[in-house]
Amino acid sequence: IPVLYRPTAALIGLIWTALSEATLKNLGQFQNLLYRWHSPETGMARVRPTGAMVIWVAILLAATLIASYF
Repeated sequence: IPVLYRPTAALIGLIWTALSEATLKNLGQFQNLLYRWHSPETGMARVRPTGAMVIWVAILLAATLIASYF
């Protein structure tokens, strides 16, 4: 059994190491992608005036009111 165990364990170790490295590399790339999308420098992080939000709420409420009559 030790004759079969050692090569099998070595093969499983190599596969595990390769998968771990690939996973960590992909997670790092995914983390960089998320940071580019949601970082403080993106457009979604800008401060918008309260008045602009009030106008959008009024537009959405008006659209809902019109849609409810039709």
